[in-house]
Amino acid sequence: MVRKRVTFRGHVQGVGLRGTLSKYCLRRHVGGWMCNAPDSSLVVAELQGESQSVDAVLRSVAAFFSNPAKSRGMLIEVVGEVEPVDGAEQMHEVPWDGALCDWQLD
Repeated sequence: MVRKRVTFRGHVQGVGLRGTLSKYCLRRHVGGWMCNAPDSSLVVAELQGESQSVDAVLRSVAAFFSNPAKSRGMLIEVVGEVEPVDGAEQMHEVPWDGALCDWQLD
């Protein structure tokens, strides 16, 4: 079980990022969360699941947005691994309601 923090930078609004990420996470049984930076130039996500499933989600999202017409210069970066959440606190889906982050990315 791994939990990776990922950033999506650049043109991240209006390209279907949250819906696409949620779709791939649900297919691979990957949980987590995502939120928007207040200035709308960054989306932060934490994805948790089996290592190969999390990596497959990230590859699928990168492939989907590899078309410049879709990505408009979006950069996807795994910025680190964090301690997985276990037991009843484990998240089972990535919400894509566009909530704002209430913290700063280190």
